[in-house]
Amino acid sequence: MIVKISVSNLKPGMYVTNPGLSQEGNPNIYLAERLLAGVDDIREIAEANHADAFVDTEKGTFFTGNPRYKKELENPFAAVTTDSPSEVDGTVNFDAVVLALEEAERQYKGFLNYSREFMSGLKVAKEIDMKECEGFIDDVIKQAEEVGGALQFLSKLKQFDDYSYTHNLNVSMLSVLFGRHLGFGRDNLMILGLSGLFHDIGKLLIPARILKKPGKLTQAEAMVMMKHPVYSRDILLKQRDIPADVVRAAYEHHEYHAGGGYPEGIAGDRIGKASSLISIVDTYDAVTSDRCYRPAVHSYKAVSLIFSLKGKSFSPALTDHFIRFVGVYPVGAIVVLDNGRKAIVIEQNQENLLFPKVRVILDEKNRYCTPRDIDLLKERGGRRAAHVVDCLSNQECRIHVDAYLKGAA
Repeated sequence: MIVKISVSNLKPGMYVTNPGLSQEGNPNIYLAERLLAGVDDIREIAEANHADAFVDTEKGTFFTGNPRYKKELENPFAAVTTDSPSEVDGTVNFDAVVLALEEAERQYKGFLNYSREFMSGLKVAKEIDMKECEGFIDDVIKQAEEVGGALQFLSKLKQFDDYSYTHNLNVSMLSVLFGRHLGFGRDNLMILGLSGLFHDIGKLLIPARILKKPGKLTQAEAMVMMKHPVYSRDILLKQRDIPADVVRAAYEHHEYHAGGGYPEGIAGDRIGKASSLISIVDTYDAVTSDRCYRPAVHSYKAVSLIFSLKGKSFSPALTDHFIRFVGVYPVGAIVVLDNGRKAIVIEQNQENLLFPKVRVILDEKNRYCTPRDIDLLKERGGRRAAHVVDCLSNQECRIHVDAYLKGAA
């Protein structure tokens, strides 16, 4: 598990990692991949004025000899489990998702074509056809009801197009799906969908040499990049019939719950509700997507990152709800069990998100085996009970998901 801790709590043998954040936007966090061999390594980090760091509790040597401390660090996720199962959407099932993938892919490609045409047209005409955009979001809402789980899975399964197009679409689509999970009605879902579609349009005014720079931005370049919410607001204010909450979300989606964000540095309830939700979804999609300066991270790492920023960057209540929405181990994720076997997460357990239902596909020697479904929560505490210790990306463990439908193998 990826956990954020104070530099003062680092110990020799811990493995520090970067869950996908940029150093420019997080100067007080140590963001690197390394094993802390001794106290000198820790002193070096502290003397560079870093206040916090991320550690991977499944790597390094420290946690092997300190299992109780490992458990204490990982325990905060227990706050995301619930005594009210109705709060958790337990209807997303792997078999249903895979069966809907073909239709979802057709819809997603159509949505992506619209996103591409919308952004390309805006570069030229500088004008937004709101009726057309609202019709598009209506289609997204409709498909969210019919094949929402498959669309959510698909958005992270493949890299369909240039990031600038897929990101706007994914944030729009995932925001609608998250809003449905929260029980929002059509009007609020429309606000979220439009906010996601428009939130980054200010980047049209950022030079490509900065947007697509593969290396670290200079301080001057970072200041230019941080102007994009202002540009987004200014572009939207020139349009007709743009809802005020949509303009606000575009302007505020980089504000932090505890303050210190940009462009205004406002905090708490001064940040709009849609803005707060878009902020979480924007971060989740950004870190789980391939970028010019770093590869995508696994959804599990992204969830760990978002949870670690609860109360700091993100609203505590929305953070908990978002983790319930995507799951600590999302449906379709490939997980490693403590007995060495590898499995696909097929369904969340409403009572405890740390113990999902899984389908074992590889044995302890990494050989394909007859798929077998296990409810990790039901087996918890038993003599041969297993639990999740790691997640693998599709690149690390390539599988054909349709081969693991129930009864297919």
